[in-house]
Amino acid sequence: MNKRHFFTTLVMVVLITLLHYYLFSNRMVFHDLVRIFYYIPIVYGAFVYRLKGGVIISSIVVILYAPHLIMYFGVVNFEVVYQLLELLMFILAGLGIGYLVEKDHIKRMAIERQVVKITDLENYNHNILDSIESGIVAFDSKGKLKFVNHKANEEFKGLKYVEKFLKQYCIEESIEDVLHGGTEGITREINHKEESYELSCMPIMTINKDIEGVVVSIKNITMMKALEEQVRRGDRLSAVGNLAAGIAHEIRNPLGIIKTISQTLQSGENHESENLKEGLEIIDHEINRANDVVKWLLDFAKPEQYSPQPINLSEVINQLSSIFSKYSEKKSVDIKLNNKDNIWTYGDQEKLKQAFVNLMLNGIESISGNGIMDISLKVEDYNCVLQIIDSGCGIKQEITEKIFNPFFTTKEKGTGLGLSITHKIIEQHKGKLKIESVEGKGTKVMVYLPLYEGDRNEE
Repeated sequence: MNKRHFFTTLVMVVLITLLHYYLFSNRMVFHDLVRIFYYIPIVYGAFVYRLKGGVIISSIVVILYAPHLIMYFGVVNFEVVYQLLELLMFILAGLGIGYLVEKDHIKRMAIERQVVKITDLENYNHNILDSIESGIVAFDSKGKLKFVNHKANEEFKGLKYVEKFLKQYCIEESIEDVLHGGTEGITREINHKEESYELSCMPIMTINKDIEGVVVSIKNITMMKALEEQVRRGDRLSAVGNLAAGIAHEIRNPLGIIKTISQTLQSGENHESENLKEGLEIIDHEINRANDVVKWLLDFAKPEQYSPQPINLSEVINQLSSIFSKYSEKKSVDIKLNNKDNIWTYGDQEKLKQAFVNLMLNGIESISGNGIMDISLKVEDYNCVLQIIDSGCGIKQEITEKIFNPFFTTKEKGTGLGLSITHKIIEQHKGKLKIESVEGKGTKVMVYLPLYEGDRNEE
């Protein structure tokens, strides 16, 4: 027990008892009034010491007050019995109040233990989130920022810059889409201050499958991208052997023909001008073919110099569709265009045109006789998606994995570098190139490029 509270309670009991013993009044009404004061230390003791205090203090009151009754009345009569019943009320009051306070104390302690457990769990979860190598940002059901872990604060130098980063790349729109159930989750790749980040917006679900917020994961993938580039560089080096074999094959053939024609002309066996003209034409043709191979090879191997700028892909596709319209009519191919307006990306317009020309040309040339080529452009998950579907001969399943290899071709007069260069251009624009094909039914080509939503007047 707390000594100070116990001493205070005891002093109150003693003072009230002394008033009873030394009050010079034969009128019982004064003693009745003073007796009521006993409830003060009883209640005080019950609240301070709970059940134990209520019982002990009320018992002390009874022990000290009972002798006064015998001294005052002298004999045991009805009035004394009435006063003794009053003493029983002291005991019951101390017992009842102490019990209620004890019960409340037990509940309060249980609540405190639960609060401690919840606090420990929150700290544990907080430590887990702070230990994750990805930045974690949480929003409530109204889209209000509620939590930022240590990694996100460290990566962006404070909460203020985290919010600025999210606004700069329109992450708030993604959060709204997830909150309203428009999507199960969104993953985007963003370049920020020479760093690459992968952002994932996922809903926070309750047990009842209701959305109560959104968690945004911000993962720095700069190192991973560098490793991927090293892998691609290694793959390119491993392709040198194929390139060398292809060069030898592709250039040796026209050079052999040139040498044969040259030896024939030098032998003096044929001096007719017609034969000379025909031979020179063959030489010219084969030299051009060798030059084309060298040009394609240089385009594939040399470091690219890009002139990046905002590009209206909608206009580019419209232009290319118009350019190919005459060629497709000649090939009896009907081009159907489904092009959304004002879809923008960021990159080198001429390089992307080169890639799209290769893909459209392949689609048209794969069709023998009457056919259809559908070209569509749309926005999907913050990507520009160009889709080219042809009704051509398709690609055999066993060679699908080889179509991006340098010098691999199924055409009689192809160099085998078109799709390799196209694939390279799309990757360097942080895009993806996917090809699905069924032999005898046609091919679907899908190009994914990052959607550009910045200043479209940028030089």
